[in-house]
Amino acid sequence: MGFLHNLSQAAAAEKLLRMNPGQALRTAEILEAFRNSGMDVNSKNAPTILYTALKRSPKFERIGSKAWGLREWYPERKKKISSKDSESPRVESSE
Repeated sequence: MGFLHNLSQAAAAEKLLRMNPGQALRTAEILEAFRNSGMDVNSKNAPTILYTALKRSPKFERIGSKAWGLREWYPERKKKISSKDSESPRVESSE
């Protein structure tokens, strides 16, 4: 117990996933491991909080509808980037 002590949820999830290389875990499985290690994740919003933390981190890749893996495990997947935002034409003034 306590191997995830004092870690953020994202850091704890990364550590947990690294203990099982290549094995994606569902949000509920990650939360259960957190609880088993003594982390306080008993709020009714715990799944949403964890989902948000993992979604915002560039280290994680969502697999299927409810599972998470480390992005480095899936090099064939590319982060979705809006081409509109990255290629907006600039209008230069001719003054």
